[in-house]
Amino acid sequence: MSEDAVVDWESTIHKNVRSKDGQDAGNVDAIEGNTLVITSEGDRKEYNLPKSQVEGYDGAEVSLKITFGELEKYKVYTEALQVFFDVSFSML
Repeated sequence: MSEDAVVDWESTIHKNVRSKDGQDAGNVDAIEGNTLVITSEGDRKEYNLPKSQVEGYDGAEVSLKITFGELEKYKVYTEALQVFFDVSFSML
């Protein structure tokens, strides 16, 4: 499916996201241009995923073209986490 397969991207907000390998990837939190903002509750991760990586939407769940492991490359690092990394690496 192409990105045109989802007629109303706004309708995917607050819907569950499932990776190609069947794992729960979180929920769609927002749509920003050509990007889905996906957040996960438990581990509080955020991903900015291009719409082109969406396989489809059945009205209840968004299916991805990629595996859960491949989703990691779209992970967003929050400012607080970035400060932690900056401080940690500056001490090396």
